Parts: sequence; C-alpha cells; structure tokens
Amino acid sequence: MTTTAIATNTSGNPETPDIPRHFLCPITLNLMDDPVVAQDGESYERRAMEAWMHNNPTSPLHHTAITDTRLYPNRALKVLIKAYTSAHPKVKQPDPEMDAIIAAQVKPKPKPTSQPRQPTGGNYYAQVLGTFTLSGGSFVRVVNG
Repeated sequence: MTTTAIATNTSGNPETPDIPRHFLCPITLNLMDDPVVAQDGESYERRAMEAWMHNNPTSPLHHTAITDTRLYPNRALKVLIKAYTSAHPKVKQPDPEMDAIIAAQVKPKPKPTSQPRQPTGGNYYAQVLGTFTLSGGSFVRVVNG
C-alpha cells in the first residue's frame, strides 16, 4: 500500500498549494533547506536553530532547557521537501541566509517570574478550586471555614 501526503490548499489557487506545516521551520516559518533535529526532538532549519541556540538556552517550542547543542541532520525530511518542491515549482524555495537573520532576531517568550501564591489558613483545596460544577450545571462557591 502506498501512502501519499497531500498538502491542503487554502489559497484557492491550484498552482500554489499550501506547504505542509512539517516542512516549515518553527522558528522562521519558512520552508526548510537543511532540516535538523535538536535535543527537544523537533526539526528546525539548521542556521535558524544555530542562531537561536546562540541567543537562547531553551527550546523554541517547548521552552525547556537545551543542554545538548548538537544538531542531527533530518535526511528523510530533506528528501520529502526536495520532492515536494520539485513537484510544485511555484513554491518559493528556501532561503537559509534569510532564515538565519530572522532566527537571530527572534526572542524567546519570557518565563513567568512569580510563583503561584499558596493560600494560607482554612481549607487549602477549597481555596485552590474556588468554584466547581455539580451535576445539573449549578455552580457552588466554596468559602473558607
């Protein structure tokens, strides 16, 4: 059995189909030319991820620490992208130079600096829950005590 991935076309123009989202770098949102896999298991454009890691110690998607800066080629994805661009010549070709420039300008989302405040006194769980739903859809406000 042969499985074929089909790109959806939301542009309405049959000559310019939408690019499958897994062909786009999550940092630059551009078609990847040299896809690599980072420690977080996600694929990125090599130059964009290198620039990202130079400025940020966290994953662009998961915001977890990146302790291993090695990048591994995603050869299967590269072959799929090349086949897709060959079959769709109107699709704009990747521009790794521009991707690196964009990635160097991207800043990570700031992490929240404050910790959630733990209520004092009374029933801790009632304070945390605040309101809850009973069967039948009515709401009850829990009061400390």
